[in-house]
Amino acid sequence: MVSVRSAALVAFVLLVAAGPAAADPITVTGGRTFMQWDGSGTNVTLLGDGLNVATDAFGGGLQILGTGLTSLDGALVFGTLGGSHDWSVTVNGTDYRAYLTGSLAFDAEPLAIPPAERGELGTFSSPFTMTGRLRGTTAALGQGSVLFDVLVTGTGTASASGFAVDTNLFRIGGVSYEFADAPAATPEPATLFLMGTGLAGVLLRRQRARG
Repeated sequence: MVSVRSAALVAFVLLVAAGPAAADPITVTGGRTFMQWDGSGTNVTLLGDGLNVATDAFGGGLQILGTGLTSLDGALVFGTLGGSHDWSVTVNGTDYRAYLTGSLAFDAEPLAIPPAERGELGTFSSPFTMTGRLRGTTAALGQGSVLFDVLVTGTGTASASGFAVDTNLFRIGGVSYEFADAPAATPEPATLFLMGTGLAGVLLRRQRARG
């Protein structure tokens, strides 16, 4: 039978092993990520409550949008190339000089690709959700002491432009992901009805009490 002391020790070890990444994700409410599909000119700005990250990341390759491929999904990886540079960042309200590793995954809603003449310019956009992880260390490529290890999440609009290479195929060089604070939820009619009847009940009780 496991003693109370042993159980407490096991729980403490599990909490330590979970590390900072087990905390709630930091919500990205502003900034912009541009992903050049060939990996060049890729940059990331993530802004939020106590969060300010502006750096380079790498990933992707030239993409063709069309039949069977109608999405602006994307993924960025930190630290896989040129990971010898450290960055000034703010995470959870604390300023760091850190080497970054981690990744961001963008899941965009499907697109409708319209017919087009060869050479015609097409512009596409759709909402996206982003989930990811950022890890800062004192040495390159995840080595050295861990300064922070956090999850991030966000929403916004993905957009891209490209020229038609066939009837409904467009070649694009990159995608821009603009982060935005999630809009406040609009009350549904049923919720508004319940709120109205509740207020009416309060007013009726007050009138009866006065009478």
